[in-house]
Amino acid sequence: MNIPANTRMTASADWTRPPRRGMTVRVKTREEIQATLDDHGRLDGLPFQGEMWQYCGHTFSIAQVINRIYIEKGTVRKLAHTVILSDVRCSGLAHSGCQRRCLLLFKQDWLRPVAPNEARNPCGDVDDVHEALASHADMPCQGQSTVLTNATTPLPFWDVRQYIADLQAQRFSARDFMRMLAYMWLFHFRRTHPKPRQGSGDARQSCTPSPEVLNLQAGEWVEVRTADEIASMLDAQGKYRGLYFSAEGMARYCGKRYRVSHRVERMIDEVSERSVNLSNTVALEGVTCDGIGLRGCPRDCYWLWREAWLKRAPSP
Repeated sequence: MNIPANTRMTASADWTRPPRRGMTVRVKTREEIQATLDDHGRLDGLPFQGEMWQYCGHTFSIAQVINRIYIEKGTVRKLAHTVILSDVRCSGLAHSGCQRRCLLLFKQDWLRPVAPNEARNPCGDVDDVHEALASHADMPCQGQSTVLTNATTPLPFWDVRQYIADLQAQRFSARDFMRMLAYMWLFHFRRTHPKPRQGSGDARQSCTPSPEVLNLQAGEWVEVRTADEIASMLDAQGKYRGLYFSAEGMARYCGKRYRVSHRVERMIDEVSERSVNLSNTVALEGVTCDGIGLRGCPRDCYWLWREAWLKRAPSP
């Protein structure tokens, strides 16, 4: 029987010392992981989702040890005994082909530290992901992003312990740490002094057709339009055809060239918990949210770009 997330004080006995960034770990076997899960396939409210079974038995390095996470319903909450492994992202194959490619969250109890003299087993093409999914079809099919509220506990922004942990783990440079604090107080001010989002268009523009359908494909090069060009497309809520353009997070990419990572035509909406279809939308290589404006959220989510905000560019 699992202990609720807000009362379980320690992680697995496998951990004789706290996890740290760069540490090599092995994902436990199916049987070991199943022993940690409740009847809903969760540990402390967090599911070991279908796309994760293919990693059992393989070794990875820890990218980040996290203590909090941003939930798209509009808050940052505490998430204990959890790490992110280096670039281990969800394929979406167990969730209607979702193409958000979210980073997967691993509880410490699902991992075991690898000794210096222990053989590594990096994850390559040995395991077929479809085969792994089929062999675990008896497990509940659920995504982590839609249950984060149940897997987390409240964490007020003024609790300084979370920032002390960041400094101890050296999660941020001094500059980014100060940026995070500045954004935190800015967002707090905006919540207490709300005003309409800035967009030079009107609400009707969200229903107008795209000025150009580029049909971009992975590997193509694009240039992000200028901030003024994109602002002219946005409605009063800062959206274009329903997709929000983050002035704080996305505007710094304006005028620069990037390569298309992948098209995003289907995804699980975290708020509604439903699969939704998108049109003329892509993700760009290396263009992800750094979380600085969201109290240091570690999710590293791809920003989503309407093709109308981009134009084709020659390769460098």
